[in-house]
Amino acid sequence: MQLHTLFETSLDLLAADREFVAESFRRGSRDWARVKPIRALFLAAVNDMLDAAAEVDEIPEPVFQELTCQLLMDAYVAAVHYWLADTTEGFENTSVVIDRGLDLVCAMLKAAGRAKRRFMEEMDAR
Repeated sequence: MQLHTLFETSLDLLAADREFVAESFRRGSRDWARVKPIRALFLAAVNDMLDAAAEVDEIPEPVFQELTCQLLMDAYVAAVHYWLADTTEGFENTSVVIDRGLDLVCAMLKAAGRAKRRFMEEMDAR
C-alpha cells in the first residue's frame, strides 16, 4: 500500500533534521492555524491513497473513510514519536512498528468491508 511508502519516505526525509523535529514535538504546536493546512494536505493524500487502494481491490472501500484518514494521521504522528526515540540501526524498530501498524489498519479495513457486505446482503434479503 502507498501508505507504507508515505510513512517510511517522509521519515527518511526528516532524518537530516531529526533534532529539529524532536524539538518541534517537545514544544508542541498550540497554534491550530499553523497545523491545519499541513493536516489537510496529509488527510487529502491519505484519502487519495485509500481511493487508489480500493480501486484495485487492495482494500474494500472504507466504511468511514474520513475517520480512517484521521486514524492514519494519528498513526503517522505516533510513528514519528516512536522514530524520535528509536536508537536501532537504520531505525529498524520504527519500520517494524510501521509495518505492523499498517497491517493492523488493513486488517480492520478488510473486516469492516466484510461486515458491510454481510449487512447489505442481510438488508437485501429482507
